[in-house]
Amino acid sequence: MKSAAAALLLAWAAPGWSRHPESEDRQRLGIVCQEAARQSRMVRSAMQAEVERLLVLPFVEVCWLDWEDFRPGHVFDRLVVVKLCSRGEDCAALARLPKRRALAVTHITDGVILPFVELNVDWIHWLVAHSGLAAKPFPHAVQVGRALGRVLAHELYHVLAETRMHARKGIAKAELDCHDLVSSMEGFHPTELELMWKTAFRQPLKE
Repeated sequence: MKSAAAALLLAWAAPGWSRHPESEDRQRLGIVCQEAARQSRMVRSAMQAEVERLLVLPFVEVCWLDWEDFRPGHVFDRLVVVKLCSRGEDCAALARLPKRRALAVTHITDGVILPFVELNVDWIHWLVAHSGLAAKPFPHAVQVGRALGRVLAHELYHVLAETRMHARKGIAKAELDCHDLVSSMEGFHPTELELMWKTAFRQPLKE
């Protein structure tokens, strides 16, 4: 991404930058996806649904956009750019890679957590396919989408809460394994949701 574009997106991502003074209580979280078209519609839909299931922030509307459709006229309270990184690596190549490879990266500069996330799509695909734990009733594309959604939700916690800390368990724990990607697991703890809300949207979570 060019530096000028990055700087402009950082300004848009600043809390409250684009809010209208008379706006209602509802907040808009924009998630702009780069290279999303390389994934099937089923994968993308499952990813989005899983993020929205886990990110239970009252009065927050999650708005999804492809990078190609993003325009300056779009108005959000917070903005996060997500790159779905995929080089189309085959299974044999992926099998030779270290098994502790990162599922995703959230960019940090000078100690500041930036609203730029990269998902390692090929690696997540491989882990789901070889986990042996996948839920049989669901198509593979749905399972991959759900796994991507869980990894993205984890990274959104770092971005919205502006923290590098992890929880002991649940979606915000330090490492998500194969079981976490494809099986039922705990979502965010209420204190983690509270932290995201207060930090990203600058107000206490309403009852």
